[in-house]
Amino acid sequence: MLFSFAKEFGYDGFSKMQKVFKLRLVEGAPFYREQVYEARSERMGGNGDKLDRCADALIDSLEQLKRTASREDIARAVELLNGADYIMVAGLRRARPIAAYLAYGLMRLERRCSILDFDGGMAAQQVANMGRGDVLAAIAFPEYSPPVVDVVKEAHLRDISVIALTDGPASPLAANATLSFFVDYGAKGAFRPISAAIGLVQTFIESLAEQKAP
Repeated sequence: MLFSFAKEFGYDGFSKMQKVFKLRLVEGAPFYREQVYEARSERMGGNGDKLDRCADALIDSLEQLKRTASREDIARAVELLNGADYIMVAGLRRARPIAAYLAYGLMRLERRCSILDFDGGMAAQQVANMGRGDVLAAIAFPEYSPPVVDVVKEAHLRDISVIALTDGPASPLAANATLSFFVDYGAKGAFRPISAAIGLVQTFIESLAEQKAP
């Protein structure tokens, strides 16, 4: 059977055809190894370029914040936070570290605040306990976390002020927020930068700290 197979391709026997394929493999091996090495080098040795790309994305995000953020809206947000009886902060997934940093800053300034307890299933009850003098600060980006979207809707229905950090006007948070800040507009990729959101939160905290100073 093998002899017939080789004859179909013009060889006198299978062993001769086998030698040709072995030679091709041997000759092609260095080129193949070179391709593998280059690809591996790009994955393992390209950390400098990767750092540059990540840093550039973070810087671009901050530059966009500087260009687009309304100073009047920032002042209004600070006024709302400064006058709030209690501040609830909502954020899940990629927004979680941003929410944690906002809560950290507010607590350092001795503001009464909490992060909504989504893990314990008490977030909806916490929002139900909020009064009109309270403020909900909510952060969400695509894919918008449904629990965060739901508490923003509930706060809006209860006439509670909502400050939203999100990606654009089409966000479900923006539809029910008192103030919306778009800090992720147009960002792409699986791991999008959060530098603009952190920069905005830092602005809130710094502004509140100045108002607290004697």
